[in-house]
Amino acid sequence: MIALYERSAEMNPFSSKFDAWQAGKCQLTEEEKLGYELFKEKGLCAECHILDPDERAGKVLFTDHTYDNLGIPSNPGNPFFKVSAPYNTCGKDTMDLGLGSRLRDPEEYGKFRVPTLRNIAVTGDSLNEVNEAVRKNGRLRWIHVRHEETGAYAAAAEAQLTGELACCAGSSGPGHVHLINGLYDAQRSGARVLAIASTIPSREFGTEYFQETNTIKLFDDCSYYNQVATTPEQFPRMLQGAMQAAISSCGVGVIGLPGDLAAENATAGLSSTFSFPTRQRVCPAEQEIRELADLLNNAKKVTLYCGIGAKDAHPELVQLAKYEKVRENLRSAAAVRGKEEKIQPEYVISVVDELSSDDAIFTVDTGMTCVWGARYLQATGMRKMLGSFNHGSMANAMPQAIGAALAYPGRQVVALCGDGGISMLLGDLATIVQYHLPIKLIVFNNRSLGMVKLEMEVAGLPDWQTTMLNPDFARVALSMGMAGYNVINPDDVFPTLQKVFNADGPALVNIMTDPNALAMPPKIEFSQMLGFAQTMYKLMMEGRSKEVLDTIDTNLKHWKDVF
Repeated sequence: MIALYERSAEMNPFSSKFDAWQAGKCQLTEEEKLGYELFKEKGLCAECHILDPDERAGKVLFTDHTYDNLGIPSNPGNPFFKVSAPYNTCGKDTMDLGLGSRLRDPEEYGKFRVPTLRNIAVTGDSLNEVNEAVRKNGRLRWIHVRHEETGAYAAAAEAQLTGELACCAGSSGPGHVHLINGLYDAQRSGARVLAIASTIPSREFGTEYFQETNTIKLFDDCSYYNQVATTPEQFPRMLQGAMQAAISSCGVGVIGLPGDLAAENATAGLSSTFSFPTRQRVCPAEQEIRELADLLNNAKKVTLYCGIGAKDAHPELVQLAKYEKVRENLRSAAAVRGKEEKIQPEYVISVVDELSSDDAIFTVDTGMTCVWGARYLQATGMRKMLGSFNHGSMANAMPQAIGAALAYPGRQVVALCGDGGISMLLGDLATIVQYHLPIKLIVFNNRSLGMVKLEMEVAGLPDWQTTMLNPDFARVALSMGMAGYNVINPDDVFPTLQKVFNADGPALVNIMTDPNALAMPPKIEFSQMLGFAQTMYKLMMEGRSKEVLDTIDTNLKHWKDVF
């Protein structure tokens, strides 16, 4: 409602030719078109002054739409400037001088404008002053998660999706340690993340004080910038350095903030008050990828020239060359729905793919769900899939979904979770409910650490300590305040998921998948077959012959891929 009011005629009693052009009511001149392209591209103006409609919370600038921040007089039609003191001490001719007010240089008047920054963190006593500053500021949004690891993963997900800087914070001691896993993943994924690590008072450094950690040692391997400020004069420069390092290097910048420093009055520094955007690319532009895909899809014959970088990917390249055959095999596997409490995961993911929107954002846990997602979620050019692909951490899907839902509130977000993954950060279901995030959580509940089990089996080892005694995840979800469903029969998969995807608000669907379903690799090595055969023999010798027979029965659909 607030957003609608801000866009109303009462708040914005003005328009422009640009507004009319966006609405399709007029045409731009050739000179105006050139200016528009300069604004978007070479001039980098659109890096801060967002041109697109407000569809991404967190990227949109806070503004009264009066162009005050451009250094020109206020819009006299804005109701704010008609409010009397003490609520408004600004006159109608007030001009926002921006950086120029600090530098006292008329040439710098009104040149800069500050975008919003979302902070995702668990509050704590060493963060009290930061928390209070955010509260007083009123323009920054503080997302209260239940676990710092969730905050780091959520911030990293937002940064990956938007390309913008995202922020997370953790209090001293355990809060620092909890951040590390998510920050490692952010660093490996090239996500621009600022991590604020509040510390014990600086006077207590080196005394083994309660909850003391050495942040320089702790975060050194998962960041491009990692420093601790100790004076008010240092902090602005170090903060800007951490932000610029994260933006320029596409990774993590860590700034240590002692509790006593946070309580000090801010001091004007000589460092820049804005960060310079960079346009680094690690992949071709999206349009180029689409054009290449069209060429491949429409060609009758395709020849692959692979360099030395693909020397270890021969099975995958062979699979790509036989893509239609692979797709046929995948469709065949997904057609097998399974039995009660032994639902085939391939069937589940094929239904998820069918029901999901063309621009859905998927997050996948490391393990079996990552395999199912990669194989069955069809690319549309608009869909996105996030996972801990470079770090390989469990429990990433739900926190990444939180970050995705915060970054793109208008898009469908689907988290594909393993039962092991969802268990690790289960408390942050409450975060999803608290912030009304319409995330759909699909739990592939095979009652085991599936990928660990498979790795043991192909190594010739009977699986041990991989079995999960899970709670009723649907009832847990209900107790948290979101919709929860248990699915034990394959006939209920489609109608339940259809109901959930068509409904507003968050929901968790706990699907009892077959614990013996195997994620087969593109090419099966003889050593893997030998190891698996040894495992089956050992299981039979231990009296687990039923498990062996169930495994064979479940995976008969894959035999044609093996031979």
